[in-house]
Amino acid sequence: MRRGICITFIVVFLFAVCLLEQILVSGTLTELKQQSQELYEITINSENVNSQTIFEKTSNLKNFWQERENLLCFFINHKDMQEMGIELTKMISYSTSNTKEEYMNSLELVKYYCTTFNHIMGLSLQNLI
Repeated sequence: MRRGICITFIVVFLFAVCLLEQILVSGTLTELKQQSQELYEITINSENVNSQTIFEKTSNLKNFWQERENLLCFFINHKDMQEMGIELTKMISYSTSNTKEEYMNSLELVKYYCTTFNHIMGLSLQNLI
């Protein structure tokens, strides 16, 4: 009887942690993808990526990722996530130097990472084991 209660408690705890992880990952990546899509729409119509609006939105995107990255590192291997931070840092640098082509490439990578990270970090049997 006591053993069954302990096993049930452990299973419920693991389920709750997995559910929390999935909600956190999904919410973060959805918001990041939405913000990067808005930034893409602004940038594609602009000839100059060194504008105040683009720089602020890029900085906001990077700050949002840095805030959430700390929480995600608790659940997920941080090596999987460092690429996103690198690209966001590059975007700020490209915005400052007004290199639109490289900025757009990094922005496309950020959008791509949002999709692939959802598969890597999402709820799966491999992530449970």
